[in-house]
Amino acid sequence: MNDIEKIKDKIKKLLALAKSPNPNEAATALKMAQDLMAEYKIETSDVNTIEIDSKITNTYSGYRPPRYETELFENIATAFGCNIIHGGNWGKYYWRFIGLKHRAEIAAYIGQVLLRKLRAARSNYYKRLYRVRLKSRKIQRADDFCLAWVTTVTEKLAVFARISEEEKSAIEIFKQKNHPNLGDLKSIERSFGNADDFYYGYKAGSGVELQHGVGVSPNKSLLLGA
Repeated sequence: MNDIEKIKDKIKKLLALAKSPNPNEAATALKMAQDLMAEYKIETSDVNTIEIDSKITNTYSGYRPPRYETELFENIATAFGCNIIHGGNWGKYYWRFIGLKHRAEIAAYIGQVLLRKLRAARSNYYKRLYRVRLKSRKIQRADDFCLAWVTTVTEKLAVFARISEEEKSAIEIFKQKNHPNLGDLKSIERSFGNADDFYYGYKAGSGVELQHGVGVSPNKSLLLGA
């Protein structure tokens, strides 16, 4: 940790003390924090006491992910109070969760677990469609299966409490600072509309059970196991 980071860390601690119920302690801590910020020309956004971070889940879906994968990661991000970004280049793509540090970590891990399970479920279902002659039709039907799977599984995620305006603001500041040139994501839309595909996707998703993940305390989150 360099000198300026040490100063920022000290300011964070002082700002935390500034919320003390003791008025004298709070006033003294706030004055010290403001003096340090003025001396070192540090902005409030640089020392936000809310620790925002980003964590990624790698994917091989390319520049335009299929709609079912987009919905999977958007639903996970919503459940954990995170923003989600899709990015990458040269054949390496990822989903980036941005939010409170521990939430982003858990969301990225769940994304990794569920994406692996979703791909396995899709592969198995695709093989069941051997009587469908057209490859494009098989892809459409497998996509519909996945959409139902995603909806069913992500509904089981324990949703965090309401995200405060302060957290939302901190996330936006983080995004503007680290990802200033974000564009709109365009997913690949493929659907056939066969009710059977949605039914089997729902049935397969219903079989995924909620379990506590390794290294994740029960009060933080639930991971999805087999």
